[in-house]
Amino acid sequence: DAIKEVVDDIPSNFEIGMHYNYDTHLNESLFKDQYDELQSCLNKPVVAGRAHYLKFDPSKSFDFLENQNIQVDESVGFTHSIGFRAGLAGYYFPFNEKTEKEYQVLEIPVNFMDARLVEQYAERAIERFTEIAEHISKIGGAISIVFHPGQFFNPEHKKMLGIYHKMLLVARQLSAESKSATEILSDINQYSESESSLN
Repeated sequence: DAIKEVVDDIPSNFEIGMHYNYDTHLNESLFKDQYDELQSCLNKPVVAGRAHYLKFDPSKSFDFLENQNIQVDESVGFTHSIGFRAGLAGYYFPFNEKTEKEYQVLEIPVNFMDARLVEQYAERAIERFTEIAEHISKIGGAISIVFHPGQFFNPEHKKMLGIYHKMLLVARQLSAESKSATEILSDINQYSESESSLN
């Protein structure tokens, strides 16, 4: 009901993804119910999402998401710490060992989660974020940040005040480019098409 109330106020170029409920993990029926409910509120298809609690099974989730028509997923990350669960700072199409081809699901791993950054590094949170972001800016890659709107500018969460803004300032100083999940997918598709036309 809340989505129905605000959907008309969301700018058309904003990404609207699905936050898969914790009980939809590898459950086709419950996932489809949630997907259909969200889709009924929108005037464009839902193609991207992230799992609640970042619930993810590396041996089953990509098959599952591909069968649910999810084109971009952002569930590979740690809920308990800052780090690179996929072992790299970038997005990728996972390899399907059964078909020996890429999955059609683009994975954008989560590297930073708001409260975890502050809990793990305390007063060094921005310093540590800056160190990691500077490193990635030199070697290449992408950073995916999860921020909860109810925390980052809420006086009840004093440790979180100003953190998001400071992270954005670091990103600007490093000339980082902000892109939505579907913008990244579109860039990849355009690049693939141009490469195909050259061959």
